[in-house]
Amino acid sequence: MGTIKFPSFQNHFLCKHPSLLSERNIISISPGGFKGFYVSGIVTYIKEHYSLDSFVFSGASAGAWNALLFSFKRDPYELMVPIFENKIVQESKSIQIIEKNIKDWILSQYTADDFDLNRLFVGITVLHKCNIKTSIVTDFTPLDI
Repeated sequence: MGTIKFPSFQNHFLCKHPSLLSERNIISISPGGFKGFYVSGIVTYIKEHYSLDSFVFSGASAGAWNALLFSFKRDPYELMVPIFENKIVQESKSIQIIEKNIKDWILSQYTADDFDLNRLFVGITVLHKCNIKTSIVTDFTPLDI
């Protein structure tokens, strides 16, 4: 297994756009397990009813999936409805399989150009020998990372 290399902070979108930090235009979504599917409905509602041009999106676990939905440049229903219609969720036996199936489906249908990845921040926590390290990952170049 390869090593994950986190981009240096000076390359982060927020450092390049400090006004976003000072104005605190950050939508941060916490983990939620299966409740993340409920949150995707809230994300869809917000995208339909509010201008989000000045926001960046951050999340961990289920929150990361919803932050990705926030960064989707098209109608959020285009992304979400097929996930449920194709039974990606209903026929999966674990959350890990659900996530893999959603990832595979998104990668088969979309490219990085379909998302505003400059505004996406994903929290990753690694537990190694009782040490916990949390990092925020951004500057995605390929969609599959």
